[in-house]
Amino acid sequence: MVLFYKGKTIEASVLDVGPWNIDDPYWSMRTRPQSELGVSISGRGTNKSGIDLSDKAFEQLGLKNNDKIYWRFK
Repeated sequence: MVLFYKGKTIEASVLDVGPWNIDDPYWSMRTRPQSELGVSISGRGTNKSGIDLSDKAFEQLGLKNNDKIYWRFK
């Protein structure tokens, strides 16, 4: 996937799934993560985070705190 934040662009791979929807293979279907809706597949509430970034991606994008980033599949 390609991540965009304040003029910076990096490529990243999906490495981990969870904790909200471990049965949501959004990356293979090229769709948005279901957890972005605020409810998991099992009906549990989520923090609406579609993806969690690795520390390296966080640093490369220049993030200081949590923020909204834009992403798309390559």
